[in-house]
Amino acid sequence: MNGRQSRRIGVVCVLAIVTLVSGAQEGPADSDRDLRSRMAGAWQSTPATPHSHSDRDSQRENKDQSQPPQSEKGARPAVASSQPTFRGLGLDEIARRMAQLDQVLYFTGDLCVMAADGRQVILNVQYQGGVARRTDVSTGMAMPGELSIEDGKLALRIPSMNITVYYRRLDEVPESVRLDAYPLGTRELNDAQRAAIQNEIARRTQRDQEVRFKVIEVNKRGRTGAESAAVRNMVSVDQENTRRMIELIQDVGWLSKARFGSETQFGAFLIVQHSGNLRLMLTVLPLIEAEAKSNPQGQSYALLYDRVQLRLGRKQRYGTQAQTSPDGSVTIGRLEDRSRVDELRREMGLGPLADYAQLMAKGYGVEVTIGD
Repeated sequence: MNGRQSRRIGVVCVLAIVTLVSGAQEGPADSDRDLRSRMAGAWQSTPATPHSHSDRDSQRENKDQSQPPQSEKGARPAVASSQPTFRGLGLDEIARRMAQLDQVLYFTGDLCVMAADGRQVILNVQYQGGVARRTDVSTGMAMPGELSIEDGKLALRIPSMNITVYYRRLDEVPESVRLDAYPLGTRELNDAQRAAIQNEIARRTQRDQEVRFKVIEVNKRGRTGAESAAVRNMVSVDQENTRRMIELIQDVGWLSKARFGSETQFGAFLIVQHSGNLRLMLTVLPLIEAEAKSNPQGQSYALLYDRVQLRLGRKQRYGTQAQTSPDGSVTIGRLEDRSRVDELRREMGLGPLADYAQLMAKGYGVEVTIGD
């Protein structure tokens, strides 16, 4: 593996989600069913949302987790969570920051899809006592806030922060909160067109890595203000890369190794892995799985499979994703079968999980434990 390949690492830039609790006391059973019915459908936060965001607050934003260099066997470690940790911030402060995001919410039964900054998160919804409570299925994290229907609008109230965010009902379910697979394009390409896409993905992949190395650099220096700007820059790059990847797969289909070569395929995988767009991940996952069956180095599939599983509130198979707790500790857990994880990793061309954890710990300078 050459030096360039050894520097292709992935960093998870992810989105924190606020779990909301409605304060409107309308009574139990009947009002619960009524609220569930009235909340069903899609909602868009309105521009009139009151915001308060100081420079000092910006300088305290979370440190995003980054992947250390890959191992000798080619396994690229990943510290993954569907949320950033927002270390050192209270729940109210996290809720206030999330209230500033341009959000789309789609309620369907006991689930809610939230889209913000081009990323999607799945939440469980509980209707009890005439209020709605949401919990991120990936982390089980509950956040402060109150959700109710007021004058035909969905209202998120955060009493402790004196903040209210309103959402208007949408007539149709937007693309941003759909989870069905994107349609795959079939356009045939000539050599010049294929080369243009290969060059474009190479540029986008290089940029993807540059912004992540910047986050790693400022993390190590402890420069929280600069790190905040670095994280925002990384999110911006991810958004643009994601938008373009969605366009490409709907135009020419998946950028497979057979059609575009291994470098382009891996670059496309990195863009999908970092997108935070669950719909895009779900579209690409079976396509990468098909490639993995004929490729003993199936690490791309293992990484994406585990990330999707955790995002859906399930367990990971290969132990490629680690969860960071609010106190900064890192654990590789929520495994389908702890006793067989090394066997399953070997099938994907990955080394033992213990070696992977040690490599991750070295890269981050923190202890990484292995759970069940």
